[in-house]
Amino acid sequence: MITPFDVLLAVYGLGVAYHLPRSRDRLVLLTNCNPTELCGGCRDERRRVMHEGMEWEAMFGDFAGPFMVLLDALAWYVKPLLPALQRSMGREPRAKCSKGECLAWTSRKAAA
Repeated sequence: MITPFDVLLAVYGLGVAYHLPRSRDRLVLLTNCNPTELCGGCRDERRRVMHEGMEWEAMFGDFAGPFMVLLDALAWYVKPLLPALQRSMGREPRAKCSKGECLAWTSRKAAA
C-alpha cells in the first residue's frame, strides 16, 4: 500500500532527478566563465561556489564536484524560499543575475 510518505518521497526523488543536470550545467557555467563576463550576482555566486568547492575538495578529493552537484540538486525545494529566509535572519538577500549579457544566464559557451 502506498502511503503519503511514499508519495512525498517519490516527488522529492523526481525533483532531485530533474535538477541534477540543471545544477551540473549551472555550476559548470559559473566555474568555467571569465568572472569579468558575469554579472555581479553570478560573480558572487561563483566566488561562493569556488570557496565551497575548495573546502569540499579538501575533504572528499575527486568526489567533491559530484558531491556539490548532488547537494545543490537535493536543495531544490528550498531555493524559492531562500530570499524570505535570509530576510527573516536579518541578512542581505543575495544579488540576482541581471539576465542580460551574463554568460551564466544566456547559457552561451564560456570562452576557452
